[in-house]
Amino acid sequence: MVGLRTIKEDVLPEEENLDQEEPIEGGVEIPEDAASAQGSVKVRRPYSKIAIELDEQDLESKGVQKLLLAEISRLETENAQLCNFRDEFHSRDKDCAKFGVQLQKSKMVEILYTIAVAVGAALLGLTPSISGLKTVAILTAFAICLFVFAILAKWKGGKDEG
Repeated sequence: MVGLRTIKEDVLPEEENLDQEEPIEGGVEIPEDAASAQGSVKVRRPYSKIAIELDEQDLESKGVQKLLLAEISRLETENAQLCNFRDEFHSRDKDCAKFGVQLQKSKMVEILYTIAVAVGAALLGLTPSISGLKTVAILTAFAICLFVFAILAKWKGGKDEG
């Protein structure tokens, strides 16, 4: 590949190399600059270019065993974090649904309150232009009833939210 260089690992003497992974034939390829390695997720995987197929001889190597144990440990930790995240997500999702219902109820109470106050105010504003005393008394009583209804609806709606 163009733009990639190969890193050769130094081989230690056999007695010092017991706890380390055996060197890879041909080395590991890494990108020369970060721009050529851009992706949607920027996670550096140092062993991503290593062949995945392992035979019995590879599995007997202490270095491979340590790498596998480290990967298992990392995955178990990540799994525990994701399980906590999943539980947290479900509890937050339930809270969100509950608050959504409360918000919808609050909107309906607010609409009801606004309509009742607006109609009551319109009826009170209309009463001076009406000539019949009986009609004025009925409109005024109806407007006052709408105001009382609006106040009770607002009070009851606010009480249920808490």
